[in-house]
Amino acid sequence: MIKGCVTGASHIIKQMPCQDAIKTNFFSPNSFVCAIADGHGSSACPYSDEGAEIAVSVALAVIEILIWQNDEASLYSLLQSIKEVQLPRAIEKEWKEQIQYHHQQKESRTNVEALW
Repeated sequence: MIKGCVTGASHIIKQMPCQDAIKTNFFSPNSFVCAIADGHGSSACPYSDEGAEIAVSVALAVIEILIWQNDEASLYSLLQSIKEVQLPRAIEKEWKEQIQYHHQQKESRTNVEALW
């Protein structure tokens, strides 16, 4: 498998980071999960790169829990039944919580730095 994210020409010109993310976890030599997030890619969303990184980490974490809690046959059946609504909702809910936590941590660091 080959993976990667490439900073687009407009981002290079505007000195913006790549706002996309990709992450994989291997569960065996023949089994892996890959999460991909396409950031907003605009100057109106300057933290989109961080949001994309959090999104792929959260997606993998949620799916990892399902993998470890189920055998192969029941996992496939479970994923078929939850892939349209419940799984995306669970990932989105956890992502929003992680974004809020990340934002609070950034705010705390900024406030501490302001004291010095």
